[in-house]
Amino acid sequence: MRFFHTLGVYLYGMIIFLLMPFHEKASKWWNGRKHFWKQLPTVPEKKVVWFHCASLGEFDQGIPVMRLLKEKDPSIFLIVTFFSPSGMEHYHKRSHLADWVGYLPLPTPGNARRFIRYFHPESVFFVKYEFWENYLVAARDSGAKTYCVAANFRENHRFFGRFKFLFAPVLFLFDTIFVQNQLSLRLLKQINYKNGILAGDTRIDKVLENKQKVQKDSIVETFLEGEQAIILGSSWPVDEQFWKVYILTHPSQKFLIAPHDVSEKHIEQISALFPEAQRYTSFSKAASNILIVDCIGKLSNLYQYGKLAYIGGGFTGKLHNILEPAVFGLPVLTGPKHHKFPEAQQLIDKGVVITVSEPGELEALISDMLENREEIMRKATAFFENNQHAANRIVERISGR
Repeated sequence: MRFFHTLGVYLYGMIIFLLMPFHEKASKWWNGRKHFWKQLPTVPEKKVVWFHCASLGEFDQGIPVMRLLKEKDPSIFLIVTFFSPSGMEHYHKRSHLADWVGYLPLPTPGNARRFIRYFHPESVFFVKYEFWENYLVAARDSGAKTYCVAANFRENHRFFGRFKFLFAPVLFLFDTIFVQNQLSLRLLKQINYKNGILAGDTRIDKVLENKQKVQKDSIVETFLEGEQAIILGSSWPVDEQFWKVYILTHPSQKFLIAPHDVSEKHIEQISALFPEAQRYTSFSKAASNILIVDCIGKLSNLYQYGKLAYIGGGFTGKLHNILEPAVFGLPVLTGPKHHKFPEAQQLIDKGVVITVSEPGELEALISDMLENREEIMRKATAFFENNQHAANRIVERISGR
């Protein structure tokens, strides 16, 4: 299996190289790694701990664990790698304790051995996904302990299907896999993996921490004029089109639209849908009931001003973070394609999140959710209180407490 994994890695690298002239993300991916080996830090004579994250969302899940490890041993040299350009471009907007951050070199056997020899980490953490076999083998061969944290498996994952004999062995390269839910733990047991631990979702710790650090936003407060907003968070064009009629027929309601893609092209598309809307970056005084948040890094802080949130990605199967608004006790709406996200189903079961499929449903659903907002807030608070401290469980297990 490792032969085919490595072959796939080389093919992936070749495809990225060929796509560079035509695809911006491919160009960033390749060029970000071009001088990797010349930009490495001087590694001090300290214990090195390595976290690998696919992108920014996985980084958020790893931060609570990183913080507790640093609190337990401030002397560790903490390194973080990303596979995706979005992680490298935006990680600095998070409060973190990493001593060095960089791209993960293409996961070939040679790159993996060279990386491990240079940093020689004592502990290796892969967050949620990204099971790069060559790096795991190199880490294990060096004597490092290997962990996967916040793992979330589904029954149709390749590790558990008819070809599991080809794919499942990579999971056995982890000394311990910390899973988010009972289903993931059961699936590991089905393939006879015995070191799975139910720890929970570390993002719950992260959003609770964010809520405690929330800051006031003078632009939003000036726009709202003491009112509360309906917030479209991480919206895509399909989401904005879905809400068009409702927004245009409720001029007395304040709306914050914070799209996932803040490129000028997309912002212009939103402005075409809502010609009276104002932009966050050019706002001076309130002259509309719609504010487009046309910059990155604001959304999680804005939910404090909401009375209801809609989270994008629910029509594409790429649902964005529904925990961020829920932690503020907001009723949450999203589209129907949420099955890859267990936290969504948990909050649906609690009545905090409701799915919507047709624009015509918005009027009644919003009215009902706002009428029952206090009860929804109570249920959301109980959910977070009952599911926090996943990071503590992980670190306590690793340290043998």
